[in-house]
Amino acid sequence: MTVRETLLMPRPRQFETDTVIDDAIDLFWSRGYRGLSMDDLVRGCGVSRSSLYSIFSGKRELFLACLERYRDLNVPQTLGGLDAPDAALPEIESYFSGVIAELTGDGRRGCLVINSAAELGAEDPEVARIAWAHLKMLRDHFARALRNAGARGQIAAEALDPAAGASLLMATASGLILAGKANPDRRMLRAIARSALQAIGARA
Repeated sequence: MTVRETLLMPRPRQFETDTVIDDAIDLFWSRGYRGLSMDDLVRGCGVSRSSLYSIFSGKRELFLACLERYRDLNVPQTLGGLDAPDAALPEIESYFSGVIAELTGDGRRGCLVINSAAELGAEDPEVARIAWAHLKMLRDHFARALRNAGARGQIAAEALDPAAGASLLMATASGLILAGKANPDRRMLRAIARSALQAIGARA
């Protein structure tokens, strides 16, 4: 049974599930999966242990629900228009600018899905599945934007390979997030993004 199917099952409701998940997202995003105990989550979410267990079987199930909700609600806000059907080079640039702004701001938390893939993806197949779905979504958006950019002359036609370019941008985005968490140097991060755009043939 998937996390979504579990959440849809009728169960006793002693609190608002989405609110608890939102609170837990903030905790996992700040401290990671291994950095939290169930007691931390009970205190941080402001619910009793029995209430939490009435919905989730344990920390892992709550964590997976957080990843799904984060991907559905938080990720679209970070795309900078990249998910629009007519997105092209400006939206690709806007996406990277937004990532860099977040990484060099006060929070510096990066992306919960990418962070979780780095922490758990090699050992937890469900985390890996959610992370890959996120990365594939990014790759698909990049590919469409590159095709649009090529049609508008924003990308050098001889350099354009939307599939390969999209994979490069996807890898750059995830690497940028991890690099930024370790060293939030705005100049370095901009150079990484600029190099990726130059590699796909973006016109100056």
